[in-house]
Amino acid sequence: MFNVVEKELNNIHNINKIHPRKQRTVSKILKEIPTIKVFGSAIRWDCNEKSDIDILLNKDKVGCSKKEAYKKLVKCIDTDFDLLWEDEIKDNMTENQKENIIDKSVELYEE
Repeated sequence: MFNVVEKELNNIHNINKIHPRKQRTVSKILKEIPTIKVFGSAIRWDCNEKSDIDILLNKDKVGCSKKEAYKKLVKCIDTDFDLLWEDEIKDNMTENQKENIIDKSVELYEE
C-alpha cells in the first residue's frame, strides 16, 4: 500500500495500490475512461520517473473501441503507456502471463 499524494484522489477506489508517481495519471485517465485496471511497475515499489503505465481494459465496462480508448489516453496523459484488452489476453497469452497481468492488476474507478 502507498500513501495517497492528494486528498482529492481518495475518491478513487484502490488509489492507495498505485505508486504515488502514477496516482495523478490514473486520475486523469479515469476522467476519460470510467474503469481501468493497472498492472506492472505502477503498482510496485520499483516504479520510477521513467516507468510507463500498463493499462488493462474490459471492453464491456469501457464502452468504446480500442482505437477510441487509445485516442482518449493520448489526449489526456503525457506519459508512455501500454494498453491491453482483457479478452485479447485471455486468447493470446500463456497461463503464467495471464496470471501476472489479470490476477495481479488493480481495478480503479471513481466512487
